[in-house]
Amino acid sequence: MNEETLLWDFFGPRALPTAEHFLVHLVEFLSKNKIAHTDAQVTQESALHFVTFCTLNSADAAKVAATLRPKRRVLLNSENT
Repeated sequence: MNEETLLWDFFGPRALPTAEHFLVHLVEFLSKNKIAHTDAQVTQESALHFVTFCTLNSADAAKVAATLRPKRRVLLNSENT
């Protein structure tokens, strides 16, 4: 099954707390809608750029993307796992 990572970018001096706050709501959304995910966290790209992301199967990723509109989507090929 293919997986996708959905990413939301946050920039500026308040990017970290905003990204962390979004992560809370993202995990709540996934739980409420019974959408399984393999990873969800915040990472730092630069001093003022933080990314909230989650990894889930492609079918669910399409549903989440339609509702939460991520800035980026990355397709992960999991044929060999």
